[in-house]
Amino acid sequence: DRQPAPLRILAQSHIAHGLLGVALCGFCKKHPGFRFSIEIRQREYISQWVANRQFDIGFAPQPIDHPQIETELLVKAPVFVVLPRVHPLARKRRLGISDIVDEPLVAVRFGIPMRTRMDAVFATHGAKPVIQGETASVVSACQLVAGGLGMTLADPFSAAMFINDPAVAIRLFRPQLRVDY
Repeated sequence: DRQPAPLRILAQSHIAHGLLGVALCGFCKKHPGFRFSIEIRQREYISQWVANRQFDIGFAPQPIDHPQIETELLVKAPVFVVLPRVHPLARKRRLGISDIVDEPLVAVRFGIPMRTRMDAVFATHGAKPVIQGETASVVSACQLVAGGLGMTLADPFSAAMFINDPAVAIRLFRPQLRVDY
């Protein structure tokens, strides 16, 4: 509306670091007077804060089930496996359940959508993941993998933060899992 107030944006850390930086840089170059304010929060709080009008827009994985929020699908993103570059499986272009079933994983904690997807795909194949450790974010899991601990499943925005890290390899996961944003 060309108002002097900044657009108040709320997003999870991996979206803020992976997607918003790219999107806002391009947009601000085309619209030099545009102002924004980004707040980074966990997924659980995004819908409530947007519904209470503390922010103008929020970015989070779907589903968002809140009666006061209108959602719009922006992208269906594939899931990747992040693993140490020196791991023998790093030679493969794609990795599936049969490849990683016996490998130690750094998983995100229960309740996080990526964990729900991971547990469901393992269960569908009659397998149980070997969890070496748990953490609260996919970015943290990727950092632990870069440090040499196991492997992890990651959304593309988190994985992209490690694309130039010589310690990791990023491979497409099969069967194809998607994260809707």
